[in-house]
Amino acid sequence: MRKNLSERQLYLRRFLTVAYGLSDAEVDVFYTLVELNKKVDTDEVATRVKLSKSRISLILKKLSSVGLVEKEKVPSEKGGRPKFLYEVKREKVAKTLKTTGVEVCEDLQKAISELLKV
Repeated sequence: MRKNLSERQLYLRRFLTVAYGLSDAEVDVFYTLVELNKKVDTDEVATRVKLSKSRISLILKKLSSVGLVEKEKVPSEKGGRPKFLYEVKREKVAKTLKTTGVEVCEDLQKAISELLKV
């Protein structure tokens, strides 16, 4: 039986939570970046998901550290501190998610076998 889109999205959200330890807010930001499909700064993300810029900065730092988001340093238009742009590199992230999915499934199979002593 084919799963409808909302069920698939729920599975992916759960996977991101389990595999990467992401919170709901972190998953929301990841989905937002995927939907935007372009380089964005913290201001744009904060406006879209209605969280503070400081919270968005922390979330983007985590997403970057787990390899789901890439950041690029660009000079500020007004001078002073540079700003960062963030994006999801779709092909790279798809490969990463698939690899992680296989690893999680293998770990789960081992855990089930150990639990049931099979």
